[in-house]
Amino acid sequence: MADWILVLLIVTAALTPLFTLRSSSRQNHIVKLRGRARALGLHVELNRRPDALEHESSLEFICYKLHWEIDRSRNNWVLHCNSNRGQQSSIKGWNWFNGVIDLGLTEVLESVILQAPDSLVAIVCDEVGIGIIWGEKETIDVVDSLHEMLKLMRNTLEKK
Repeated sequence: MADWILVLLIVTAALTPLFTLRSSSRQNHIVKLRGRARALGLHVELNRRPDALEHESSLEFICYKLHWEIDRSRNNWVLHCNSNRGQQSSIKGWNWFNGVIDLGLTEVLESVILQAPDSLVAIVCDEVGIGIIWGEKETIDVVDSLHEMLKLMRNTLEKK
């Protein structure tokens, strides 16, 4: 009897690490979201906090970005609701940070913010493209909506 208990303990000890390697439902959800984003042509990348100062380099946010179709120099900016850093925008609860403010974009940005998921943290614009930083908490169909929002912002910015 003691031999069987010993065998059972050894088998349990050997199999326990295998069970801990299983991915969680949250991890599976994120894999599906990011896979859908890539299928739509979005680039998923780690990002610093949207209102990060130069010495804050931790990559703790996720940005879904749509690259520019037209190459030319761009103004870099961030519109965020992450903190009170930056200059207050005309959109309640949102601040401009780290860049030139283009007042002609306010209407488009406001419509995107109103349609965006609750976990939206920031909209970023740089030389690579236009992106949305969000919490990846919503359903997979939200990725299609984000893609449409990014296309709208990119088209608006490329016309300027």
